Amino acid sequence: LLTWLAQGLEYYGFGISKGVSAGNMAVLNWSDYLWYFAKDPDTKVILLYIEGIPEGRNFIESAYETSLKKPIVVLKTGRTKAGVRAARSHTGVMAGEDKIFQAICTQTGMIRVRTMEDAIVVSAGLVATPAPKGKRVGILTGGGGMGVMAADYCEEQGLEVAPLSSTTIGKLKEMLPPWWVPGNPVDLVAGIGYASPRQVMPILIESGDIDSLLLIGIGWAHTIPDLAKISPLKDFLDLERFDQQRKEADLRYCRIIRGMIQDYNFPILPVSTIIQQAFARNLESLVELLLSEVMVYPNIELAIRSLKAITEYHLWRRTRVG
Repeated sequence: LLTWLAQGLEYYGFGISKGVSAGNMAVLNWSDYLWYFAKDPDTKVILLYIEGIPEGRNFIESAYETSLKKPIVVLKTGRTKAGVRAARSHTGVMAGEDKIFQAICTQTGMIRVRTMEDAIVVSAGLVATPAPKGKRVGILTGGGGMGVMAADYCEEQGLEVAPLSSTTIGKLKEMLPPWWVPGNPVDLVAGIGYASPRQVMPILIESGDIDSLLLIGIGWAHTIPDLAKISPLKDFLDLERFDQQRKEADLRYCRIIRGMIQDYNFPILPVSTIIQQAFARNLESLVELLLSEVMVYPNIELAIRSLKAITEYHLWRRTRVG
């Protein structure tokens, strides 16, 4: 399982500083590893797979103190009767009552995930995403349907799709098409010739209306077929140059996204349906984002679950360390 998790992180361009296969913990236990990684300068996020806790009190203490310093993402199995039996036959550990473990996570600030995919994506998102100040989410999309889906899922996950102030709406009205329907999600409604996300994002970030921004649909340039090869006009127009200009523009756009995250210290979560092809197809703009520790999410649901985890962790930590 350690190998699978490491490979999953590598898939998105995120490495691991160190990995431990704990076995049956005859000498060292989870508490020892947590105390170590809490002080390890090479580790930004701790990803923990566990089946049970042999030393409850020590574990709770180490998890709490470590969470004050850096996030712990925990994938806990043995949630069902079948899982408990499997855990007992696997390592001999008693998996314990799942409701008790959930209470421990709430108390210690550990971020619990339910699947390997969530474990990978949430861990990667926590590496460098700035801390949200609250649960108010802004949604920026080029398609209305995706915005509706995101709004539904945000609310289902306990995040707030924040209303925009009249001042913010006034600024956006000056830039967006006259048929734009004011509100959050901000749907750019395919307004070619009007404002692009790079003009809209600063308005939303500076407005004070939102605490994080979900940016849906980056990497669009790589979803368009190679016109220089398939267009019936390829013998009459310099379509190779057009394709190259399109990709260069996307690279500049992704660099703007990275710059805004850094300059504003503001959580922007980009979503791209082709991010899982980025390294295999050498999609330069998306690869550069990932290698600069900006997580790009493969779908809306994973992005929102990650945002929920990031937000709740930082709010938990802020109430304890300021």
